[in-house]
Amino acid sequence: MGRQRALLIGALAPLLLATSTAGVEYPDQLVLKIIDIDGEPVQGLILQETTGQATESPTGAEGLTSMRLGREAESSGWVRIHPASSDLSNLEPVLVEPWNGFVSLDNHRHPESEPVRVVVAQVPVEAESIDTRISTSIAAGILAQEALHGGSTWTEKGKRLQLVADRASNLGLIPESLTESLNSLSMTADSLFGAGIGSLWRGDLPAASARLLEVWKQAEASTRLDTAAAIDSAHFLGIVYLQLGESGRAVFLLSKACDIRPGDLDLLTLLGRALYEAGNFTEAESVLRRVLEGREAETGDADPSLTPLLNNLAILHLEQGRYSEARRLNERALAIEEAASSRNHSLVVALLNNLAAIHTAMGEPSVAEPLLRRALEIEEQEHGAGSEESAGTLNNLALVYFETGRLIEAKQLYSRVLAIDRALRGPESIQVASDVTNLALISDQLNSVLEAERLYRQALDLREELLEPNHPDLAKSYANLAWFYHRQRRFEEAETLYLAALEVLEAGQGGDPLHLAWTLKCLGMLYQKLERFEETEPLYRRSLEIFESSEDASGPVLISLLWTYSVLLEELGRKEKAEELEGRARTLALSEQL
Repeated sequence: MGRQRALLIGALAPLLLATSTAGVEYPDQLVLKIIDIDGEPVQGLILQETTGQATESPTGAEGLTSMRLGREAESSGWVRIHPASSDLSNLEPVLVEPWNGFVSLDNHRHPESEPVRVVVAQVPVEAESIDTRISTSIAAGILAQEALHGGSTWTEKGKRLQLVADRASNLGLIPESLTESLNSLSMTADSLFGAGIGSLWRGDLPAASARLLEVWKQAEASTRLDTAAAIDSAHFLGIVYLQLGESGRAVFLLSKACDIRPGDLDLLTLLGRALYEAGNFTEAESVLRRVLEGREAETGDADPSLTPLLNNLAILHLEQGRYSEARRLNERALAIEEAASSRNHSLVVALLNNLAAIHTAMGEPSVAEPLLRRALEIEEQEHGAGSEESAGTLNNLALVYFETGRLIEAKQLYSRVLAIDRALRGPESIQVASDVTNLALISDQLNSVLEAERLYRQALDLREELLEPNHPDLAKSYANLAWFYHRQRRFEEAETLYLAALEVLEAGQGGDPLHLAWTLKCLGMLYQKLERFEETEPLYRRSLEIFESSEDASGPVLISLLWTYSVLLEELGRKEKAEELEGRARTLALSEQL
């Protein structure tokens, strides 16, 4: 049932690396006004007023007044600047550059090397159009927010539409008009950065990568490093690379950006996510602890903005098998969230699921069950029974039932999950294939042979239709059905499927090496049963090498392999080696009992 455990751990992903995004919250404070100046409509942004001094630069050739904010004017908010040469009774709108909405006037900036230009300007507005600079600002803000929340809203259209609607409301715009402008941004932007953001918004990752990489190269090649451009391009390139699964490149770019601006907690958060995706848990933990300490210094130790960061560190500890630390961090996050006056119920549900995952990993399913029941109750109160939101919790609760031997109850819950996913995604989807696999495994355990075979076949057919030929989940379906036929003594069919699974695993990338080791072991057991000993030994040898090199290999699986391998070596007349493996198996079995 390794598939189910992976699904349970997968429930953590939507919450991974969520954090407060101080830099991208500022666009919420902007108010768009269409103002009539001298009979001509103009579009401008009236910004939140703050106190602070500003040094004025001479009026440019275009008749615009530029201002650089000095160190004394540092603020955690945006500023409204009155043009010195204007009549204060007839103010023109104030526009702020850069327009990406990400570079903020906060303590992360270095005013001398990264001045913000505040430009007083009249910008003509065409009917039913929105300035692409404003679109870039909004798109960048939402994309950065999504990335810092683990990318969970990337594929959830409804959530993104709500964010767009919120921005439109804050700016006094029609949501449909803003959506149209954002969707056309990659074609209308007059800068590489804006076009790159537009491409990222549309999901055209290759175009976004090419455009933002060119911005990065130009910033690096400038006589004096263009810090703002370098930071922004590296930030969003990091997001692109994470979406492409190129975590190594994301780590490289985000590390460069953090070297330029070492105190930027948002950049550090993304770097922590990239390190996590790259499997560098030690560095990821170090970076995320820096972020947590920085946020605690800003907000105190009980602010709800700390909840996701505590959860992220808990996930890392769970991945490392440091269960007590993971539980402590998760319980702290849950306490903070529950104490908040306006609870985010979806976050509470995620934390309850995560805490249940920790207790399940600790071998405490009885502790996990009430946590999952409480999460399910919240979801059904908020969204109704049979909602999409409840499917993950139902799946996790079914796993708890499976691990405690309550197979009939587990089957009932997996059937509910399958019904939900079929209704939401249609009868043919990857998620439906996973649900069918879970039901097949349960039916197999219940000795419902005909039903189990039908479900294994159905899951395999779906994955063959929907997945690439070298996808690791396809190999799992081949191996599941092969193991079923193996136990039914349908050896010829089992061998064909084992070989198909190995072909996929050998050709593909990104699969679980332990699944390769398990498949090699099973095929070896089949050949040993058929007395094809010379073919068996290389399979056992490779399988053992993989298990011994992995920290995740469980004791019982390794013990089983050592026993079967020792029996084979006895058959081959290699008694000394057989006794060595048998001795290792006995020692490991005794340590497992302790």
